Formats: sequence, C-alpha cells, structure tokens
Amino acid sequence: MLAFGFVLPFLPLYLREIGVSPDSAVVFWSGALVTSTGVSLAIFSPIWGALADRRGRKLMVLRSMLVGGLIIALMGLVQNVGQFLALRILQGMFTGTIAASTALVASIGSCRPASMSASRPGR
Repeated sequence: MLAFGFVLPFLPLYLREIGVSPDSAVVFWSGALVTSTGVSLAIFSPIWGALADRRGRKLMVLRSMLVGGLIIALMGLVQNVGQFLALRILQGMFTGTIAASTALVASIGSCRPASMSASRPGR
C-alpha cells in the first residue's frame, strides 16, 4: 500500500520528463495531480464502502489492489499531463486500498478490539 504514494517525491521530475515547463507549471500540475486523487477518493470512498458491506470486504481489497496496480503501470506510459491527470483521478475513484484493508482486518479479527487486530495481526 505504501507504493501507491511512492510516486509523490518523483512527481515533479516525471512532469519535466513528459514535457511540462516552466517550473511554475510543474508546481501547479504537481499540486493539481496530488489534489485530484484525494478529492476523487473522498467522493468515491463512501460508495465503495457501501458496496463492500453488500458484496464483501475481501472483494473490495482485491479490486482496489488490482485496479491500483494497473493504473500505476499505465502512469508510466502517459504522453502528456492531461493523461496523467485522468489516471490520477481514476486512481482516486477506484482505489482506497488502506480503507478497504483496514475494514477487512477489523471484520475478521477475533473478539478483541479492532485496534488490537489491526496492530498485531496473527496473534
């Protein structure tokens, strides 16, 4: 799950690589790309949460990991910042890996509190 945020320190370098210039545009697009993912994630998380309650949390974790991996792979193929923005929005719309995983761990834990299940799995 850490890998989904691993792109952030390298984002300005990647933007320069795909042709974004001058530096003010790199700063603007870096902020827009990071913000777009968070906003779309905030909008779609309740939808995925409701679907997880109906269809199962394990399925939602699997969905978010597979789609997230596919989107990150596609990010390496973008040709311009517009394509990158679209993928970042899709990443926010279809992932939510941490929330889905936390809900799954809390639901399969034993009788102990959910906080203990999340912090010490396997005990």
